[in-house]
Amino acid sequence: MLSFNMDDIAAFPALRQIRQPRLNDAAVGRAWSRPAIGRLPPALCMTECWPRKPAAVQPVQEAITLEWQQWCALLGKRQPTQMQLHVSAHPQVFALALADWLQRRDSVSPSMPCGIVLYLGQADVPDCSGVPGADVMLRSMAGGESGFHALCLTVLPAVLQQAGGRVGVELWLGQLMDAEAMAQVHALLLMQPARFCLRGVVAAAVSASQLLQQKEQLYQVLQWLDELGYGHLAGGWFTRADDPWRHAQRLGRLMLTGEGDLIAEDGEWIGLGPGASTLLGAVQGWNSAETAYLKQLQQGKRPLAAARKLSLDILMRRAMAQQLLCLGYLDFMTFELTYMVQFEQYFATELKQLQGWIKAGYLLQRHRTLWLTESGRLLADQFARYFLHA
Repeated sequence: MLSFNMDDIAAFPALRQIRQPRLNDAAVGRAWSRPAIGRLPPALCMTECWPRKPAAVQPVQEAITLEWQQWCALLGKRQPTQMQLHVSAHPQVFALALADWLQRRDSVSPSMPCGIVLYLGQADVPDCSGVPGADVMLRSMAGGESGFHALCLTVLPAVLQQAGGRVGVELWLGQLMDAEAMAQVHALLLMQPARFCLRGVVAAAVSASQLLQQKEQLYQVLQWLDELGYGHLAGGWFTRADDPWRHAQRLGRLMLTGEGDLIAEDGEWIGLGPGASTLLGAVQGWNSAETAYLKQLQQGKRPLAAARKLSLDILMRRAMAQQLLCLGYLDFMTFELTYMVQFEQYFATELKQLQGWIKAGYLLQRHRTLWLTESGRLLADQFARYFLHA
């Protein structure tokens, strides 16, 4: 009978030492075009990501169209099952991006589930009347910028009336929220959109006293949410009881994206646009930044900055984020037995970075587990990023 202890596991090579080689364009094309054998292909999401402040609108529009044509040729008959658009709400950018995106969606299926993330600037008032059935998320162009809540008070009524799907709003709670900002947050809650996402402050810039002060603001907003019938989902997200994300959480399928959004992870995704990411099979790729992205497509190349096979390290970190968001804790032994690592040694840097949050009472570490406290559950997505962004 084979047996081993934690000292034996510590002798295994560290997973982060196993670096996956970067794939060239030919290898990426073969990996992404290889048909599924012996199984049905998983659901496919097509996400179009525009720069929040594009240097030039027309070239970006043309480049995204070229990339769409590349993907259509590569995927053949396989079609996306849902589509998303991430775009600035600046009238010129939004109108152009929306028209193209709707045309592409209609070419596949006009009734396809879809969603829009709108980044609001200082004076943006988007027109969402042309997107019936789409979920809409209002997000700050620059996190926590002054005037964002006041702008939402102007924009949200029109979006609620025009959008046919669920409407979400990002709420920024800084460590020094004044009475006016709290009043604006309360007014937004009273409009009762379907989803709310509470954003906090960056941990590195916050002292212990400021963390305690932020707790008081969080508890006040929590009381308002409870009175209005919202339930806590995960991280800073609050939803209604009938939200489909709640079913995904019960199945352990909630995943955190690089944008800080939650998704019900049940398939693969393709990202169009500068900086977008794609995951097909075991290969994930990242598009180049705007300047290089435009140049590569003009030359007829795939607009990739990098593409790699998913390593065990990445798979483990994604599993950790899912456990933290869905269950509210991390069990060190689970990951040690599954991935053959010694948890405290492998994640020594991440655990050290979390010590400030542990001392402030947002996390509780005991018996080789890490638990979210009542207030810490509101920041679960932020804690998950400590492990995902290593």
